[in-house]
Amino acid sequence: MNWLRRHKLLLGLVLFFVLIQYKLWFANGGVFQVKALKDRVSVEQEKIAVAEKRNKALLGQVHKIKAGKEVVEAHARTDLGMIKPGEEYLQIIDQSQLTSPESNEVVDENSSE
Repeated sequence: MNWLRRHKLLLGLVLFFVLIQYKLWFANGGVFQVKALKDRVSVEQEKIAVAEKRNKALLGQVHKIKAGKEVVEAHARTDLGMIKPGEEYLQIIDQSQLTSPESNEVVDENSSE
């Protein structure tokens, strides 16, 4: 008991130190929570980098479309079948699907008739 009376200050300081350490490691904003948040931030930064790369590619396509008539024209020709005035349209048909001149039926050269 005599020892306890002499070292009250020391015991109080040790108890205070333990409480501070608990808050540092386990409380809200402690070391473990900060580590988890840093991990989440790095994952989100990777997602942002991928999205920025994709956005740059899309922005490049937008600039090409705005700047050049050729890109829009190429899209219209391939996907929409655009023909300029004075041009002739030629359609190449696969030989296996030729029509007979007498009828409008499709003649299949691979059939057994």
